Amino acid sequence: MAISAQVNITDLATPAITALEGAMEPKQIAAAIGEAEVTLFQKHFVNAGPNKQGWPSTDFWSRAAKATNAQASPNAVIISVAQVGVRQRLQGGDIFPTGDHQYLAIPARAEAYGRAPEEFDNLKVGYSRRGAFALVENDATRINGGRQNKAGQRDFSTEVVGGGVFFWLVKSVHQEPDPTVIPDDRDIMQVASETLNAIIERVSGGAS
Repeated sequence: MAISAQVNITDLATPAITALEGAMEPKQIAAAIGEAEVTLFQKHFVNAGPNKQGWPSTDFWSRAAKATNAQASPNAVIISVAQVGVRQRLQGGDIFPTGDHQYLAIPARAEAYGRAPEEFDNLKVGYSRRGAFALVENDATRINGGRQNKAGQRDFSTEVVGGGVFFWLVKSVHQEPDPTVIPDDRDIMQVASETLNAIIERVSGGAS
């Protein structure tokens, strides 16, 4: 689901807005503020830190930046982010399996991050006394080549590898809300005010 933030133009500087109405349509002013707010949100997303595990990036925040846009009306600007997962990170809450799935698959290693279990063909369910708890790698045989002997033959040894956990299986996850996902309200209002002041200065200069 997308998220949205609204900036009420009339709350910024009503007398200034009234003075500008003769030179610009209110929706034009809102559109200029919306463009500046989109830039603020995009920079905020792009500057978001890497994932906590330090695993390779899935470009989640870059995609969120590209999915940010503004809709202007005479009295307000709505900034929307059409990136699945942003609202969940912002508002938090419980996450449950969907469809016919009984578990959520939580990545346990870098190779699994940003991927679905269905993308792997070498995983099996690991069980404990309480039931399924993980998706683990199938056992495989690794052949190790030894040194070459005097007869020109090479000794080989084998070992069983695999069994590493790729995904943890859980019934649900609770995510705490994170207000830092989007810019602070003060930064949002500051950008709106600065944009409005720049418009006033430009219009006033052009009229003189």
